Amino acid sequence: MSFRDRRQLRAGNDPWEGGRSLEWATHSPVPFYNFAKTPLVHARDEWDWRKEHGLTQLAPERSEDYEDIVMPKNTAVSPLIGVLTFVLGFAMVWRIYWAAIAAGLGIVAALIFRAFQEDTHYTIPAREVERMENEIKAREAEPETSGVGAYAWSIIAPTEVGTS
Repeated sequence: MSFRDRRQLRAGNDPWEGGRSLEWATHSPVPFYNFAKTPLVHARDEWDWRKEHGLTQLAPERSEDYEDIVMPKNTAVSPLIGVLTFVLGFAMVWRIYWAAIAAGLGIVAALIFRAFQEDTHYTIPAREVERMENEIKAREAEPETSGVGAYAWSIIAPTEVGTS
């Protein structure tokens, strides 16, 4: 690799051309929504199957083909359950039963809290998905001019999108 020749040496989505599964079909770096439209899977090694049949274009070609993408909202419940599970395990190993009971009750309370949350998803409108896809394609087509990593972080980090 060469820092000086990074524009000419930029790797594509499938740099070794031997990828067999769908992760090789996404943009590199992968956007936060993965695919602009959920692909229809035909085989176990879907990307290999698509290359054999000449179906390597996954993004919709027409504006009408884009669909809204429903994404899960971030939550602090999962890391909390992880910490409480660690405390539970630690307490059980060292026979600190009051801490084990407290951690177990905390885990159950966190699960019940999450189960009754109603607003757990947000929607990226189809027009926003199309705009982001067009931006990614334009960036992939032009040489990198803003320095190492700027290109990657501008695609990976989700921007403000409409929620509903």
